[in-house]
Amino acid sequence: MKERFVCLLIILCFAAGAVVAEDVSSLLRQLDSDRLVERDVAEAELIRRGPEIEAFLPAEETLDGHPEFSEEVIHRLKNVYQELRLRMIRESLEKIEYHLAKVEGGDRFWVTLRADWPKSVLPIRLAFSMSELQGTDGNDQPLLPVIRSGVLEIPLGKTQFSGELTFALQGMPQSVKGNCVVLLAVAEKTFEFRRFFADSPAVKLERTIRKGQTTVSLESVRFFSVEDSNRLTVRFRVHFDQAFMALESHRTWIYDNEVLLQLRSGGKIRPESVAPTEQSGDDIVLAATFKLPKEGEIVAFHYTTPTIIAEETVSFEAFGTDR
Repeated sequence: MKERFVCLLIILCFAAGAVVAEDVSSLLRQLDSDRLVERDVAEAELIRRGPEIEAFLPAEETLDGHPEFSEEVIHRLKNVYQELRLRMIRESLEKIEYHLAKVEGGDRFWVTLRADWPKSVLPIRLAFSMSELQGTDGNDQPLLPVIRSGVLEIPLGKTQFSGELTFALQGMPQSVKGNCVVLLAVAEKTFEFRRFFADSPAVKLERTIRKGQTTVSLESVRFFSVEDSNRLTVRFRVHFDQAFMALESHRTWIYDNEVLLQLRSGGKIRPESVAPTEQSGDDIVLAATFKLPKEGEIVAFHYTTPTIIAEETVSFEAFGTDR
């Protein structure tokens, strides 16, 4: 009975996918309609469908290589991708919640501000200007930080789902408000490199893949032996169109991105180490070293990373968690 249910579910998923694909194909044709109003309606509908629609659209980085699309269709699809990016960023920012986690009194009041977010959101940096932070007491009177200069930051990693900031106010707050500069990574995608051992000019072209606002390039592949076992080091460059301060040397999220070798059997090999060899404002070069199995053919190198880095300023007001 369970096997029948699983088979039925697979059939329904394929059927649903086919229906969506046909629906999207119809909207793509409508993007090239002779009537402006129909073109506008089709573009708006694709945007309304949300980021899930991307799986049924031609990849953004390949749009200019589709001779079957007119300039009008390509222009509108680029608009769709731009709006989907903005929507994804906006929805991610809205999922970050701010709470007044703890207040400890004395001659001054130490306040702990906590930010929480779901696993689907990856903030890289949460920064608070002390001149923009302000508390409010039980009588709705403003309370200023003891130190009004400088910027404080919540240190973050990719495996974190909350972070805390502690500072001193001039009184007992019921709430705290201000602005937070959020450095955010979104649109995680996997870059798959097949035949990356070969050295022909055609294969070398396949060693650079662009998705969203990120380009990953394989720079070298090297075999060596250690203690009667074989190792493989893959050196690759990750370039973001604009990384802001996401690649500063003390930020660890980039080292938590998934790196692996795919075997023909379906097995996966994770690296023994991933270390930076070069780093600049928008680029980082990483060397991933793998211990190779005695059996099993390697068919692909996979690297998964967020492909869009955004920086936005968000206004917030935090209350106690028991509110």
